Amino acid sequence: MNKKAASRLMVVLGFFLLGSWAFSQVPESLLVTLAPRSIGPATMGGRLIDFAVFEADPAVFYAASASGGLLKTVNGGTTWENVFDRQGSVSIGDVAINPSDPNMVWVGTGEANNRQSSSW
Repeated sequence: MNKKAASRLMVVLGFFLLGSWAFSQVPESLLVTLAPRSIGPATMGGRLIDFAVFEADPAVFYAASASGGLLKTVNGGTTWENVFDRQGSVSIGDVAINPSDPNMVWVGTGEANNRQSSSW
């Protein structure tokens, strides 16, 4: 585990322990009066619209996002790189890979089913 990942893990663990301690301080008589309810998400987001897989090496594929650009992975989804973040649109409606070159893709911008989650 690298230093950055270890640092993130420690932060998450710290929040978990703090939350557990704070929760244990709430009187049980108060907790029984609370009813669970759905609280989110407030707006739609994070939707993936299309995938394009390089058939010669299925570990290489692209994910087209409704409002987050085009993401590429070369290791089966372990890490991702945004390859469309310097373009005029972040809303992607379609993606296709050149069957002979995984670095050449065709991208259709503008998602057909926008759900008020894409920024101007």
